[in-house]
Amino acid sequence: MATTLFNQWVIHSGPRIRLTATTDYYRDGAYMYYRINTYIHNLDYSQSWYGWYLDMAVYIDGQYMGTTRLKQNKPIRWSGISNSTPYYAVKRVSGNAHIKIVLTSNKPRYGQRVWESGGALPAPPLSTAGLLTLKDITESGMIVEISGLPTGYEKELRFWHKAKGEAWNHIGNKTVSNSSRDCSMAFNDLMSNTDYEISVEEFVDGYKITSFDSVITLPSAKGELTTTTTESELIAVEEVNSNISYARTLEWYIRPAGAGNFQYMGEDELPAGVSTKARKFEKLTTGCRYDVRTLIKRKDTVLKETIVSDSLKPSSAVIKAESDTYSSIQVNVSHMVNTGWERTIKAKYKAAQESEYREESVTTGSESVVINLKNLKAFTDYEVVVEIYRDSQVIKSWAETIKTREMGFVAIPVIKSIESIIRTKDAVINWLVNDDRNEMSYDIEYKIGEREWTRLVTTKYKPKLTITLPSGNTEYLIRIKGCATDSTKVSYSLAVPVYTYHRFEYDSVVNAQNEIALTSTEVNRLIRFINKKVGSSLMFIEEGESITLDKHNELRRTLALSTIPNGDIKAVDWISLKNKVNEG
Repeated sequence: MATTLFNQWVIHSGPRIRLTATTDYYRDGAYMYYRINTYIHNLDYSQSWYGWYLDMAVYIDGQYMGTTRLKQNKPIRWSGISNSTPYYAVKRVSGNAHIKIVLTSNKPRYGQRVWESGGALPAPPLSTAGLLTLKDITESGMIVEISGLPTGYEKELRFWHKAKGEAWNHIGNKTVSNSSRDCSMAFNDLMSNTDYEISVEEFVDGYKITSFDSVITLPSAKGELTTTTTESELIAVEEVNSNISYARTLEWYIRPAGAGNFQYMGEDELPAGVSTKARKFEKLTTGCRYDVRTLIKRKDTVLKETIVSDSLKPSSAVIKAESDTYSSIQVNVSHMVNTGWERTIKAKYKAAQESEYREESVTTGSESVVINLKNLKAFTDYEVVVEIYRDSQVIKSWAETIKTREMGFVAIPVIKSIESIIRTKDAVINWLVNDDRNEMSYDIEYKIGEREWTRLVTTKYKPKLTITLPSGNTEYLIRIKGCATDSTKVSYSLAVPVYTYHRFEYDSVVNAQNEIALTSTEVNRLIRFINKKVGSSLMFIEEGESITLDKHNELRRTLALSTIPNGDIKAVDWISLKNKVNEG
């Protein structure tokens, strides 16, 4: 580029010389190059110019750059002579350059003339090329990288950051060589989860060329909380970022899950390089759920809050109960872990027919305990409920039905006599029982011939008992079975026969000739009825034996009937005996 500096006559007291001065210039990196071009023209040829010359001194921004002789001492005439200075390099980033020219003649009478440029020479701006990139971002810092910078001159980069609401903080400067296009700076010791403004200023020779700006929110601080539990302890482990240069603190809190405020449990230091911290919470309640809270702090600023929930292991206590006697049950609680606090073990119990529980309890810190439940009924089912408490909190519950042991003896019934009641199916049992007690009951059983025994009725003991058998005119064996609610054992009386005299009937029938053929079995049954009715002791006949008139009349006399003097025994005679037996 070229610019005219001046165009005028420069010497007035001597030979006039018209001098035109121009410049051309260009930028190379941070340097501007200026050259002064002069042209002498319109000389007065009537003058003698022999031995005459001009020296031109050049100053740029007040700095002397050099001198050029415009005309050397030669015995010639000259006109339209041009001359140029060399290029002068000026390290100028921006703004305008001021050029001053001082002309000095070798003819003292002409003196010295000074011209300064009337205008300013511009310095074209430097390139603002470049790209800001944020890399390797962590909770406490990042790498700020500037890439794509122009080459050819040295640059200085100044790095800054500012948290929201705070002043700018200068991180440092870096010099970028004339051949380098990239530069980076580590930003450390920043606060996690915080908004930051990032600025990188580019300076050349003290002049600000441009700035590269960005914003970022740093990620939250690493805080991974894990827990493990036993029956009374919770061990919490916090894993944090160890690659942090500043010190932090870790505060611990705990509460029953979902409860109100957390309870502060202390704090640990987190110096640089530490990756984990653990805390044991002791004397907690077995089986309960807890919330654990941690705060990672830098001074008074919370970097990370974490809350996790976990349940303690259920109680490993082993609860057993068994009847050790017929009137007691022993409850055994064992394998209780040493929790550091006392437990209360409550044993509640009641029989099925009872409406309210009775209770026994004991408080202990030991690993096992025995509770005896006494004054119970023998051979009885008891509902036993065992609960283990910490204060009012139930940490284990157990329930089972336990039967007390049976008694060692069962009373034995004895049948003294059985009397049937004629014209009914009833019989009266006279019997006795030694050592009868409330827990005893008695089954009246019967059977016919070789059949199985059948229970007729269950009763409490009474000395005389009337029973009704299923059928009349039947011979039964009767026995009494003794049972106890507090024993599996049973007792039996001896079997005693009884015949039911309900209503007498012949098996044979009267034929068309008004005759009846009775068997010895039918006759003997009739004799049994007669003996029962009048208390006689008539003898039975042998099987197959014929019935004589004397035997028949013996039966009639016993029933107070008139005898048959002679002749055959007719059907009507046997019917009269039957009717007499059934009278009443």
